[in-house]
Amino acid sequence: MRATVSIIALSTLFAAGTAHADLVGATFGAGGWSQNPGGNVNYEGDDFDVDDELGLDEETGGYAYAKLEHPVPVLPNVRLFYQEASFKGTGTVSESRSFGGITFSANEEVRSEANLDHIDAALYYEVLDNVVSADIGLNFRYMTGDVTVTRTATGESEKVNLDVVLPMAYAMLRADIPTTGLFVKAEGSFVGYSGNRIADVMIGGGYEFDLVAASIGVEAGYKSQQIKLDDVEDADADVSVQGPYAGVVVDF
Repeated sequence: MRATVSIIALSTLFAAGTAHADLVGATFGAGGWSQNPGGNVNYEGDDFDVDDELGLDEETGGYAYAKLEHPVPVLPNVRLFYQEASFKGTGTVSESRSFGGITFSANEEVRSEANLDHIDAALYYEVLDNVVSADIGLNFRYMTGDVTVTRTATGESEKVNLDVVLPMAYAMLRADIPTTGLFVKAEGSFVGYSGNRIADVMIGGGYEFDLVAASIGVEAGYKSQQIKLDDVEDADADVSVQGPYAGVVVDF
C-alpha cells in the first residue's frame, strides 16, 4: 500500500510538470530492485547477523522517481525518489544473545521482520547539460525503518524503530552515446557524521527512443545501500542492501 500511494503521488507530480513541457522538463521512472541484505543490528544488547541469525531473505522492492527541471538559473531543480525495502525471515541464534528485553538461547529459532523504506527529496543544480550531463545538490532523506525479532516458541517479540531524517550530498553523472539512444549513468547520495553513515549508489545504463513529444526507455544496473547507525533509538546497525535493478523511464 505504501508503495502504491507513493507511486501515485509521484505520477501526479510528473503529470503536473509535463503540462508545462515548454517551460519545464520532467523525467519519471519506476522499476524493481532485487535486494540482498547483510550485516548486523543491535538493540540494547548484542549483535544479530541479519542473514545467518535473523534469516532475512532476498526480496524485490519497487522504486519510483520523478525529476522536474526548469529554466530559472537561481532556483534548484527537484528530484523525488521512493524506495520500498521490506524483509522477512526465520533464523537460528548461534549463541545466547539479547535483543531489547528478550534473551534468546543458543540454537533458538526466531522470526524477524525489517523495513528500510525511504523517501528522498533532492534540490539540485545541473552543472553540465550536453552529451555528458551532471547534477549536484542536497538530498533530504526520510527513512521509515524498523526491526522486529520474535521468539518463535512463544510469540514474544521486541521492535525497534529506526526512523531518521538526514540531509545528504547528492550527485548524478550521465553520458549519452550519440545517435544510438544508449546511455550510462551513476547516481548517489552520501552523509556521514558522529559514527553514522548512509551511502546509496546506483550505477547502470539503458536505452531510450524518441516519440513525438517525449522519449521512453529502459534502464538497468546495480544498486548498493550502506547504512551505519550509531545509538539511534538505543539501537546500532551496520547493514548493507545490494543487488541488480531494472525499470522504465519516460523523459519529456
